[in-house]
Amino acid sequence: MTGGLRRLTPRECERLQGFPDDWTLVEWRGKPASNTQRYKAVGNSMAVPVVRWIGRRLVEEPAANDAAALVQRP
Repeated sequence: MTGGLRRLTPRECERLQGFPDDWTLVEWRGKPASNTQRYKAVGNSMAVPVVRWIGRRLVEEPAANDAAALVQRP
């Protein structure tokens, strides 16, 4: 391919988001989901490693869960 850009496949997008291969390859209205639907599903999701990181931070700092503690911080 010369002079053009290659578009990522739905599987590559899933991998970038931290999902298993073909995570978005589900049945939709009796047929496999189209690539467009798969791109939308990945685009509307949150990256698994980021969510995991946020969850660990919340567990590590219990004061972050306390609304009063948030208000009192400078």
